[in-house]
Amino acid sequence: MFVQYTCEIDQDQKEKKYDILALVSVVVMFVSFLFSQLIFFLQQTSKLDAIKFDIKTITASDFTVEYEISKEMFDDFLSNQFPTYRDQQEVINNRPTGNTYSVGLALKSYLTQNV
Repeated sequence: MFVQYTCEIDQDQKEKKYDILALVSVVVMFVSFLFSQLIFFLQQTSKLDAIKFDIKTITASDFTVEYEISKEMFDDFLSNQFPTYRDQQEVINNRPTGNTYSVGLALKSYLTQNV
């Protein structure tokens, strides 16, 4: 046995369903707009928090200077400045260590005093 029937909705029911669907669509669009604004706000505040954290944490790299020394500059240092450091002794905690200055330590001392 096969039964077939039709579903008939009058105009008032159609309008009521349309109004409900329109209301649901507006609510969903409003919620999605609020959600996108919330995400934008959180992104901006997290950027500010990262900047605040970076400001609060000071590391040695904040005070590091990179200085390129050419071969000619180094040769000039060895011939003109290093002889004045060659006979000096290293001093740690205001006490001489008995070790004479190495080329690297002499260069470091010269740069910190003159640059």
